[in-house]
Amino acid sequence: MRRWTRRQWVLIAASVVLWLVGIAACLLTAWPVAGAALATLVLLVALAVVDSGSEDARLLAKVNVLTKRADRTLEQVDGLEERLARQMRSARRAVEDAGTQSLDEISTFKLQLAAVIQQLVEINQASRAMNIDAIDERLSLLRDGLDEALRRSASGVVDVVERVASERGAGEGRQAKDLDALKATTRQLHSDIVATRRDVNRVSYEPAKEVEAMLQLTRRYEPKDVLPLAGGWAMSSSGILMLTEMVRDRRPALVVECGSGASTLWLGYALRAQGYGKVVALEHEESYAAQVRALVARHDLQDWVTVLHAPLQERDVEGETHRWYSADQTDGLGPIDILVVDGPPQAVGPWSRYPALPLLESRLRADAVLVIDDAARDDEKAVVQRWKERRDTVTQLPFTSRYQAVLTGVGRLQES
Repeated sequence: MRRWTRRQWVLIAASVVLWLVGIAACLLTAWPVAGAALATLVLLVALAVVDSGSEDARLLAKVNVLTKRADRTLEQVDGLEERLARQMRSARRAVEDAGTQSLDEISTFKLQLAAVIQQLVEINQASRAMNIDAIDERLSLLRDGLDEALRRSASGVVDVVERVASERGAGEGRQAKDLDALKATTRQLHSDIVATRRDVNRVSYEPAKEVEAMLQLTRRYEPKDVLPLAGGWAMSSSGILMLTEMVRDRRPALVVECGSGASTLWLGYALRAQGYGKVVALEHEESYAAQVRALVARHDLQDWVTVLHAPLQERDVEGETHRWYSADQTDGLGPIDILVVDGPPQAVGPWSRYPALPLLESRLRADAVLVIDDAARDDEKAVVQRWKERRDTVTQLPFTSRYQAVLTGVGRLQES
């Protein structure tokens, strides 16, 4: 609805008054007055029309102004929508890029996890498949030993019983002696059965123990690549776990290993975890030394592991001649905190590992530790015994594994 201004209302009121005056003048036949009133009325109407037109022009101008403002607002809204659209596109791209990166990271993690799982599967299969034959062979030998012990003991019992029966009348003294022999044979039979049963029980749980040790190693150090399998010719998983625990406890600066392989790499991981230290491995076979160096590079352990090719040479050891690692590679070693003796191999000859202590004891710290692998073999047992006999300070620590022996009191290095 249109609103009138005050001026327009005044013009309308004046027009009405003049209209009434004109009508009154006509009724009174005052024609001059009526003519003047009519002329004035026409003028007022014209003014009202003009004023109305100007008011419309003003309203139109206001409408134009508002329209322009609305256009500018729409332009701003359009610009805002465009900016929002750009921001949305940018955000969408960022989300897509982040999603792609996350997918790549997830894919990488899945590959790494798959590699770890594959390694664990290989370890498990190897511990089962590779050692099954050896375990079966050992079980077979143990069964044969048990059967032989039973046969021998039973035969002894039968002989005694037959002799007692045939000589029943020989006197009470002879019978008593035979009965004592029967009791001794029976006790020996029982002892053989208990010992054989203990060996069978140990063989039955050893594979599970080795797999558990390897799982602990893998979880603790998260190797970058596949490692050589433990066991067999190499040190057992439980032995390697013991070495890494020794590194964590003693925090050595230098570990020297006679021989190289899986244990060398695990020692490198243990030293890297503590942040310092070095393992130097002596390897008499040049081709195998190159293989181990390549594995060291694949695992990025060059700063922690050095593999030296040290061919076997005739070495004088306290007046005896032994084939051992070349002096060129061993004379510069030291001071040594941990000495691991896992070579040379038994095929080199009897007491092949004996020279390790006589030739390196002057480079071993006073609190150094010596670990010898394959300690259950007769040759290594003899070597350990001779080490203890030549120096009364050498002490063998109690250790749960039959395959490694740990010795202290082996060092002679005098440090200032």
